[in-house]
Amino acid sequence: MAPDVRTPPAGGSAAARRPRGRRRAPRSALNSRGGSVIGALLVSVLAASLFVEGFATGRNGGFLILDVAAVALIALPMTLIVITGEIDLSVASTLGLTSAAMGQLWVMGVPLETIVRCACCWARRWARSTGCW
Repeated sequence: MAPDVRTPPAGGSAAARRPRGRRRAPRSALNSRGGSVIGALLVSVLAASLFVEGFATGRNGGFLILDVAAVALIALPMTLIVITGEIDLSVASTLGLTSAAMGQLWVMGVPLETIVRCACCWARRWARSTGCW
């Protein structure tokens, strides 16, 4: 006689082996820490739009994007470098030294084209001396 294929194996079924306990509800995006931060950001933007004159304008949005763009150009590639394990923190020191030198040259009245050329040369030399390149 053929064995009955509907009977569970000797060890019991998968449902019987699963520990019984309270089921946890899936965590929603708004119930997490990131959701709290996004919620606080939305409340802040809404409050500023209502109470600060000129906040919700295209001109202000453009200025905000310009402010964030410089940081994003450095932070996004550095995130990939840190994630892959090739941590190189000398980029921040190179950026700080070069930007301070550029500011000092600008105050002295040096033309922008010359400042950019000098900054590129300084950054390259500094990065080579610290072992970055």
